[in-house]
Amino acid sequence: MPRQRRMPTPAVIRAIAPAAMLAMTIAAAGLLVSARPAHAQQFTATRLAILQAEDTRAATPIELARLRAGVLSGDPQTMRLAVRALGRLERPAVIADILPGLSSRFSEVRSEAANAIAQSAAGWRHGLTGGPAIASLLQTLRARLAIEDDSGVRGVLIEAIARLPYTDSAMLSSIEALLQDYGGRHGDVADRLGLAKAYEAFVRNKAVTLTAASISLLKSLTVAGAIVPA
Repeated sequence: MPRQRRMPTPAVIRAIAPAAMLAMTIAAAGLLVSARPAHAQQFTATRLAILQAEDTRAATPIELARLRAGVLSGDPQTMRLAVRALGRLERPAVIADILPGLSSRFSEVRSEAANAIAQSAAGWRHGLTGGPAIASLLQTLRARLAIEDDSGVRGVLIEAIARLPYTDSAMLSSIEALLQDYGGRHGDVADRLGLAKAYEAFVRNKAVTLTAASISLLKSLTVAGAIVPA
């Protein structure tokens, strides 16, 4: 009697699924490369290298260099992938490599950069060192927020600011005042969503006790159109 083939268990399937998906992505992209113009093939190869570096968490200096180069590539999709990959490393030391994305002419890159900066800064909570001082980083994010004209990007920026790992009480008070001011100035749906997410991130800091003004502002977010820019 022929032996029955054993099916893999759910645990095995879950374990191999991420690697299998990455392999399928790379294989599918590889099939498309030969049918594209030379410049498109170059970008495709670069993006694949970035995905591979992200999957290995940039384990080598060469992979980290690929991510850094991707941020400066000029191609929006490549830049976004590289910025995202750097943020997912959660290494404060790479924040300087992400910062150029904040001034990109592509809104999707600016949004990804704001999120990646907050992700990288999370490494400070785990004892990692490097990167700019938190006060300097806050100043950079606030400066970008002040001139950002895309409501979607603004929403990600205000959330990123609230996610930074503050420990100084005076700085925490300053951030809460910034959130209140933001709520009074911007009333687009994306702005309101970003503000709600920002408050959610802000109160995760155990040192935070919201003022009555912030609580009132949060309540107003539950009413459509309640926040009207000044």
